[in-house]
Amino acid sequence: MEQIQDVGHYVAMNKSLFQEWQKHRSKFSLQWLSYMQRRGKVRFVECHDEKVKILAECIEVTESITLKQKDAVRKDFLLVQCAWASDELISSLDEKMRSLLSVLSSECAEIGSVVWVNPAREEDGAVEWARAGARVEEHRKLRNWGAA
Repeated sequence: MEQIQDVGHYVAMNKSLFQEWQKHRSKFSLQWLSYMQRRGKVRFVECHDEKVKILAECIEVTESITLKQKDAVRKDFLLVQCAWASDELISSLDEKMRSLLSVLSSECAEIGSVVWVNPAREEDGAVEWARAGARVEEHRKLRNWGAA
C-alpha cells in the first residue's frame, strides 16, 4: 500500500467498499487511507448496474464453484465492481477470491478482463509493476491467472 502512495496511483472505492474497509480496518490501513484521502488519491466511483447483473447471473447459473464459494464471491465482489468502474486493476492479498474469479472468468468474460496483483506474492512483482505505471498486462488478467 505504501508503494501506491509513493508512485502516484489512486484508490477507487464505492460507498459499500468504503464501509467494508471501515469495518475491517487495521491501524495501518486506516492511516494509509487517510493519507491517500488528504492527497486526493481516493476516487469514489459508481458501479455499472448492467455488469453487476451479468455477474449475478453468472454466479447463479455456474456449476464451477460451490454454493459456499458463490456466497464468498457475492460478499467480496465490491473489488471487481470498483475495478470495472475505474481502470480494471485490483491489488489485493485475497488469493482465494482471485482463484474463484479466475474460475468464473471462463463463464463470464467481463470478469476475465480485470487485472489482479497480490503485493505480498513475490512472483507477482506488484511493486515493480506499480512503479512502472501499472500497465495492463495480459498475463495478469483473471482469465489468464494460473495458466502456464
